[in-house]
Amino acid sequence: MNRQAAMAMQLAFACMLLVSLNGCLKDNYAHAYTLYQPIYMTLTEARAQMKSGAPQAIESPGKLRIAAEQAITETRHALLIILNSPPHR
Repeated sequence: MNRQAAMAMQLAFACMLLVSLNGCLKDNYAHAYTLYQPIYMTLTEARAQMKSGAPQAIESPGKLRIAAEQAITETRHALLIILNSPPHR
């Protein structure tokens, strides 16, 4: 082996050693957490805040899927689940 080939092989070995040992370094990650405080209210206060509007016409209906006794459709604004079964007595 000539001297130039030996130097190239040593350089390749050193590069492979550096690349393979790079995974042994410890990475330090800092996690940021957001703490939310719950807002408690009574059932009557919660029901007083719920409001329903007048029915609106469907502008762009999505695909309709029928699974078991449910009809499921997706639109841009909501996921509608229609129970299509007779009432149980």
